[in-house]
Amino acid sequence: MYHSSKDPVLKVAYTVGSFDKALGYNGPENPKVIEKDCPEVFVVNCTAVVHDHGGYRKSVEAYEHWGKVLAEVPLPRFDKLTKQV
Repeated sequence: MYHSSKDPVLKVAYTVGSFDKALGYNGPENPKVIEKDCPEVFVVNCTAVVHDHGGYRKSVEAYEHWGKVLAEVPLPRFDKLTKQV
């Protein structure tokens, strides 16, 4: 699960439409449950590199992470993408 707290669609529009928090806004509400009960779920904080709802597909860092996933590189269950220098 990729999330960004700078995604305005998840922050405002989703909340208005569903009267609930979007799962992708600040990550999972109960990360300990994800860690314990959902071994196939990986959580990636993209706040540093994604600044709008379509920003995931514009982010070099997100594409690099997806490449690691596809190459089956071992990754931490909870990760945070950072801006490349």
